[in-house]
Amino acid sequence: MSNSDTQLRAPGLSNEQARQLLNHAFENALDINSCLIGLPHASENILAGLANFSPEQELQLISNLLELSDKAPFELGYHIGLNSGLSSLGVIGQSMLSSSTVGEALATGARYLEKAFHFVHFSLRPISDKVKMVFHLQAETSEKVQAFLLAREIGINVSTHKLAFPDTLDIVIEAGFSGPEQIGMTHVADAFGCQIKFNCNENYLLSYADSLEQKMPFSNEVAAQILEQHCLSSISSFSASYLSKIDHVDLQDYGELEAKIVVILAAKEDFRMSREDVASQLNMSSRSLARHLQTQGTNWRTLMSKLKIREAKRLLTQTNYSIQKISEQTGFASSSAFSLAFARNQGMSPSEFKQQCGQHKSARLIAS
Repeated sequence: MSNSDTQLRAPGLSNEQARQLLNHAFENALDINSCLIGLPHASENILAGLANFSPEQELQLISNLLELSDKAPFELGYHIGLNSGLSSLGVIGQSMLSSSTVGEALATGARYLEKAFHFVHFSLRPISDKVKMVFHLQAETSEKVQAFLLAREIGINVSTHKLAFPDTLDIVIEAGFSGPEQIGMTHVADAFGCQIKFNCNENYLLSYADSLEQKMPFSNEVAAQILEQHCLSSISSFSASYLSKIDHVDLQDYGELEAKIVVILAAKEDFRMSREDVASQLNMSSRSLARHLQTQGTNWRTLMSKLKIREAKRLLTQTNYSIQKISEQTGFASSSAFSLAFARNQGMSPSEFKQQCGQHKSARLIAS
């Protein structure tokens, strides 16, 4: 499982993205309480610089804004991205701004995306004397939110171009979108003075290849390297802390989706998480999660029963926890409910299982 699956993000990115979204709400006199539905105390934390928004929390804030705004999703995302720029990407954005050339800035961004989660990834594809920047949406969410996310990323791109090349933006010669025209898309063509196409195979900006050699206006290679190293070190440090919580988890017997769910539950140390909460961690709807599980021949209730019993078996054999404590840690309502479920699944009580494993040192039972 890659680091991006843990949804690690650049230092400062969560706070800055949330701040930009709330700034838009303040500037447009939107009802802040409505913006923060599902996000208790978020406003105070953001303004105090304490916010550490998870991707699902940011998606909630975006969904709330879309409900309140009179702008179309693409138009709103583009507007916010245009007024944000690379500075909204936290430390990694600062490193990109300090890069020597546009190409190096993009290479820095690509190295970051290999380590951490971002809603939209990009890839560069050379085509003769041109280069195509293709945008890949990473979050499974509503079409409206996806339009917003794509537009915000393109708006940040336009903002950066304006900063780096204030005299000309004609290095982009074509923009393409995978769906039909949406309100706000023509702003991209207007900004670059380029041709625009719809219903393409992908979302992209097509530029001349030599644009990658253009110098960045705030080039400072030493600063760029230090900032990037700080960003990647922070991600690695957090990743190590995260992985230490799940080093006991054996994922070999699980399918890909099941393994992701196991990691989420183990890292959160909470087997009471609902299907909705886990789906949010996976950046998908509860209904999508149910559908994916069904294609794998299971459902949420069956999977959770399986995972709870497996975790209980691990705790019974590897700790001295009481039956009461194990029942609590595995999300059962009571020790009696736990004992009944365990006996139904294993054909013996938790105490008998623990005693038998202690007598025979049976690794086979633990792994079964």
